[in-house]
Amino acid sequence: MAKCSQTSFSWEKLFIRVLHLVLTTFVITVLILKDTELRKSLILQQWFYVLPYFAIVTASTVFYFVAGSVDPGFVASNDTDVIMVAYEKSKEDNTEGEPLISENCEVFGEPPFHSLPKLRRCGYCNLMQPLRSKHCEDCNRCVYRYDHHCPWLGNCVGERNHRYFWAFLLFETILIAWSIEIGWFGFQRKTLWSDWIYSNGILVVVMFILVIAVIVVTLLFGCHSYLIIIGRTTWEHMAHSKISYLKIFKEGENPFHEGYIKNVCKFMCHCRIRKWESIFHRSSINLGV
Repeated sequence: MAKCSQTSFSWEKLFIRVLHLVLTTFVITVLILKDTELRKSLILQQWFYVLPYFAIVTASTVFYFVAGSVDPGFVASNDTDVIMVAYEKSKEDNTEGEPLISENCEVFGEPPFHSLPKLRRCGYCNLMQPLRSKHCEDCNRCVYRYDHHCPWLGNCVGERNHRYFWAFLLFETILIAWSIEIGWFGFQRKTLWSDWIYSNGILVVVMFILVIAVIVVTLLFGCHSYLIIIGRTTWEHMAHSKISYLKIFKEGENPFHEGYIKNVCKFMCHCRIRKWESIFHRSSINLGV
């Protein structure tokens, strides 16, 4: 079976990133041209107001492109040679090496494989998948600690870029909320509706974009922050009933939960791909599975 293809140029990815830049530039330009606090601060050179705003714009843009451009943690063929002894055991049990095209897997219950999940062979990449990894049909690759595929990034969110995606959501939420505050106080009062629409029409369009964006981005930021704290991924949270290595635990039990503080610290600071099989093994013993 053919291996998964490497990442290639995508017009769709280019389009969505240009669209992100165009929308961001459009909103900021309108806020500068209209009679807003941002415009007044620029004219009066009130850098204590202007510099933080554009610093957040810069941070949001940088993290957007970093999260969308870096390797999210694609599983390479040579990575599977070091994924534990369960690899060889799973090959023996898999009839003629037939691919398993699902999230299901068996769980060992006999020593020395106490509650050690049998790894899956990807039916598309023909690679033995590490624990918590999943094949992304959009990227056509298997991804370490797969979270989800983000169409707005044009990239998967996985173990290597999830922290950058979270940072993008953080700064984007602050940026949009601040922009709404700037735009709200930029509306001009007029006696006639026709005059009001003429003076504020473009600002109404900007505010509509910002309100829709703040709802989506704030919900995403809150959900991802919560999942980071409890040590889960979006895929595991949404498809819990389909993932066999999670179904062996009682409802609410998470084999990858290492404590709230440690979950956050590891997420923010740990740069290497983690061996989730060993963490799963320790947790299963502690939880009596």
